[in-house]
Amino acid sequence: MKKRILFFIVMLFLLHVVLYAQDPEKTGAWVGDAIPVTFTAGQSTFTDTRNTTDYRLYDSYGYRSPFTGEVEWTEGGAVFYRLQTETNGDIIINNWGSDVAFSSLFLVTPIDPLKEPIDGLTCDLVRNVAMIYPWDYISVDPPSDFPGWISRGQAYLHVSDLPAGIYYIISAGYKGSNASKPDGNVRTNITLKLQRRIPDEPSVQPEEPNNSSVQYRYDLSGNRVKNIKKQ
Repeated sequence: MKKRILFFIVMLFLLHVVLYAQDPEKTGAWVGDAIPVTFTAGQSTFTDTRNTTDYRLYDSYGYRSPFTGEVEWTEGGAVFYRLQTETNGDIIINNWGSDVAFSSLFLVTPIDPLKEPIDGLTCDLVRNVAMIYPWDYISVDPPSDFPGWISRGQAYLHVSDLPAGIYYIISAGYKGSNASKPDGNVRTNITLKLQRRIPDEPSVQPEEPNNSSVQYRYDLSGNRVKNIKKQ
C-alpha cells in the first residue's frame, strides 16, 4: 500500500514538473512576448483577440510618423504578433470584429533579421512595410469585401507579393470619436496566401558521343560484359 501511495506522489510531482516546464502562453504585450502567427492544416487565416484594457500588460507602440518624421505613440495598448514565412505571398490584415471602433495596424520587419529585437521594439530597429495610422482610413477606399456592419475605422492592410522573411504585426486602438474608446477587445485577422514553390527544371545537356576504348554491354542474364574497342 505504501509503495502505491509513493508511486502516486511521484507521478503527481512529475506531472507538475512537466506542466510548469512548458513555455507560458504568449500574450503579445511586447516584442519579446509576440504571439506567433500559425496556421492549422488546410487553413490560411489566423485570428486572435486580446483585451488591451489590462494596462499592466499592454502599452503604447512608438512609430515614426510619415508626415513629420517624429516618433508618435498609439493611443491604445498595442498587441504584437510575429510572422515568419518561407516563400513570397499576399497578406491581408485587419481588425474587423474588434470592440474598438478605430484602430491602427503596422507591418514591420527587423532591419537585421539575425538580431531580432527582444527587449523592446522601436521604430529605429525595424523597417515599415505597410501601416495604417489614425485617420488614415479616410483617404483609402474600403475593400470590396468590407462588411457593412463594422466601423470603417477598424484598420485594414493588403500587401501583395510580400517577400519571405520575419515580420511583426502590431495592432492598437485609438479614440476616433466621443463615443469610442482606445482600448478594449482588439481582434486581429491575418490571411496569408503563399505562392507555391516550383523547383527549377534541371538543364538537359545533349549526350556526348562515347569514344572510350572500353565499352560495356549486358548479356541475357544481366551480367555486364566488357569489350575492348580496337584502335
